[in-house]
Amino acid sequence: MKANPKRILFAAVSALLALCSPLARAGTVMLDPGHGGRDSGATVDQAKESEIMLSFAKVLDAELKRKGYVTNLTRDTDELVPLNSKRQTIADVKPIIVLGLHLSSSKDPNERGIRIFRSPKTEDEKLLLEERELPDHLVKALSAIEPKQTVTTHRLGLPYLNTPKAILLELGFLTNAEDRKLITDPAYQQKLATVLAEAINELY
Repeated sequence: MKANPKRILFAAVSALLALCSPLARAGTVMLDPGHGGRDSGATVDQAKESEIMLSFAKVLDAELKRKGYVTNLTRDTDELVPLNSKRQTIADVKPIIVLGLHLSSSKDPNERGIRIFRSPKTEDEKLLLEERELPDHLVKALSAIEPKQTVTTHRLGLPYLNTPKAILLELGFLTNAEDRKLITDPAYQQKLATVLAEAINELY
């Protein structure tokens, strides 16, 4: 698969900003809003996971920038970005954190809540202390949001996008009416973004 010159240039500029910006803290936070383009992810009625997570990623991106972080979005339009391209961006940008932004789905419409997936335990030794602590820190922060949601943490079989620095966030069940109402509410998206950005800021 051919590399995308525009994406390579964008990754290089982001990396340069991470080093040179007087506002930059510990580096770049990479946001990966799931799916895109022909892959809409979970879909219920007119609600598409790919569109909702792109909308939320932009809110979180703005909140992180307000706190002085350099950010990188794997996509900022409704497009499907190949996994190889995302992995190359990670290699070029060397982000301190990668957050995969997704929604869950279930055959049980009553199943709901936020789920946090971290790398396999065998990858923990490759991480710094704050990187190991971040998933549990996010659980605590997200559990404080009103209306309260159940927040659980799980292990992935393989590192997300090939890096143990990545965390996969499933920010509710699109198949649950209450979760769907929350995650499509701009006010709730802002609240969620504020809490996530603050939790990252407390550790980095």
